[in-house]
Amino acid sequence: MNYWLRLYTSILDDPKVQRLSPELFKCWVNLLCLAKEGDGLLPSIEDIAFRMRITDEDAKRLTEELVRRGLLDSDGKNLTPHNWLNRQFQSDVSTERVKRHRNVTRNVSETLFETAPETETEQSTEQSRADAASRAKPRSAPRTPVLPDDEFLDGLQKNPAYSMLNVRLCYHRMLAWCELNGKQPSRRRFINWLNREDKPMGVNGNGKHDANKTSPAKSTEDYGIRTPREL
Repeated sequence: MNYWLRLYTSILDDPKVQRLSPELFKCWVNLLCLAKEGDGLLPSIEDIAFRMRITDEDAKRLTEELVRRGLLDSDGKNLTPHNWLNRQFQSDVSTERVKRHRNVTRNVSETLFETAPETETEQSTEQSRADAASRAKPRSAPRTPVLPDDEFLDGLQKNPAYSMLNVRLCYHRMLAWCELNGKQPSRRRFINWLNREDKPMGVNGNGKHDANKTSPAKSTEDYGIRTPREL
């Protein structure tokens, strides 16, 4: 199991530490690690020697020197780093609270990753890219209306649905109406125009001429044509 201990930056200005020889400094740091494993108490001289890969004599010599310099405390039986409890205290409530917060955050992050791999920000980014691509795409030019020509008009005149109408006369009426109302003439508009034209006189529901039925002759007003006096 791995442990961690607090090493304060104040040792940079601590004369007791800075005046140690390299050998003693290394020994002191290693003893701090051993003390962490023992909750502040150092093991026996024999165990210190084994863990630090030195002889028992060197282990005894070094620890005694550190006691003399005030970096180790001894009660005649046990060794412990000086001021251990104040510097290497157990995690307080604040640290435990932070730990719980980290656990909760980690769990929430993992859940979000499993259930919603695409976040709202990513969705917004993708939508922005799509909008940019849509704006960059050139818009197709509006279609130019197809105007009726002679062939088209002749075909309508032969069509049984419009054979009883004067197709060309109706076409010129539509042209006049479009010019007056600022509309664009087209084949589709003309078909709609023909479909709204009144049936000629004497045509029954089957589109056949019925000689037995008579109706009064329609005036020019019935066809929407005004006389010069009315204009």
